[in-house]
Amino acid sequence: MSIGIFGGTFDPVHVGHLALAQSAMREVLLDKVVFVPNWIQPFKTGQAVTPGEDRLAMLEKALGPYPNMVIDEVELSHEKVSYTIDTMDYFRNANPNEDLYFLMGADAFFRIEEWKNASRLLREYGFVIGSRPGYEDHQLLVLIKEIQDKYGTRILLLENPLFDVSSTRLRGMAEKGEPLIGLVPRSVAEYIQENKVYNPEKREEEALEGIVGPRRNHILGVVETAMKLAQRYGADIYKARTAALYHDYCKDLDNETTNQYIEEYHLESKYKNQPQLSHGRIAAERVKREQGIVDEEVLDAIRYHTTGRKGMTLLEKIVYLSDTIEPTRDYPGVEKLRALAWVNIDEAVIMAMDQTISHVNQKGMELDIDTVEARDDLRKKIKEKENE
Repeated sequence: MSIGIFGGTFDPVHVGHLALAQSAMREVLLDKVVFVPNWIQPFKTGQAVTPGEDRLAMLEKALGPYPNMVIDEVELSHEKVSYTIDTMDYFRNANPNEDLYFLMGADAFFRIEEWKNASRLLREYGFVIGSRPGYEDHQLLVLIKEIQDKYGTRILLLENPLFDVSSTRLRGMAEKGEPLIGLVPRSVAEYIQENKVYNPEKREEEALEGIVGPRRNHILGVVETAMKLAQRYGADIYKARTAALYHDYCKDLDNETTNQYIEEYHLESKYKNQPQLSHGRIAAERVKREQGIVDEEVLDAIRYHTTGRKGMTLLEKIVYLSDTIEPTRDYPGVEKLRALAWVNIDEAVIMAMDQTISHVNQKGMELDIDTVEARDDLRKKIKEKENE
């Protein structure tokens, strides 16, 4: 028996995935194709990933009409970064007498030698490659020959052209409410719509569950302000919304719990007994593990929203500032800071940090040096621009 192993995020599964599996079964004479949804795909660790339960449900809907296409949850159940070599070893141990092939698109194959244990992977397992429209056949053929000569790899190139469908594009369409019929199976499109899989409002409802009163109003204020600032300065509005929504995910921890997380996540010891300074850093780690958010830009905006840091990104500045000026904030100078935020974000962040440093010093509280370094770095960059 010949078995194709098809790993991927499948976020969402679409007609291109099904076309690749069908072509492989027809042209390579595979007896079945096993879809293996990743928990987190190695080359996608800079992106947010839809919860595994939704991706699994969409796969089940899509593969219902195809008895020779099945799902294995081995990577989802492990809850760790997925590597193809480990997955293929797992299937070989489970099917020692079968021929195993890994299914993949040409775009991924061009990076195959960057994969974990690539040499052993290419020597011990076969590959079935589907060429996505837009790739040069000559370049792909040259690479295939080089890989075969170097590793002796069994490589089969599918002849049928595949659908040019991007999961990233589909998620964007779904967020805007655009129809996906024809790009994903109808059952998948219906599941996405009925369960609001890519609806930002669903994430907001889940993030705010159980949060009431002033804290809830503060979070919503930060979300509103961050989205407006993102639009004003050309940042990603979706990322701004997500970071703002989770920026206080670990607010109000006691010292004991704070210290436990610092140990667990190997954070700097200076944050022990400092829940106010450390809650952003702890939140970034917990959000990544508990909410499936792996976009490093979003995580950094959560991580540094209290202290800032040297070399802040635009998104980090937006979330830091939004936390300071959102509508429920009421302190001397906030109106002036709000006005400046729409004119010059760097000057506004500097003003906010100056206020924080002054307040902390007056109260005799602990000041994180990251805030001073962030402010000084911004001042230096502004001065350099003025001298250009």
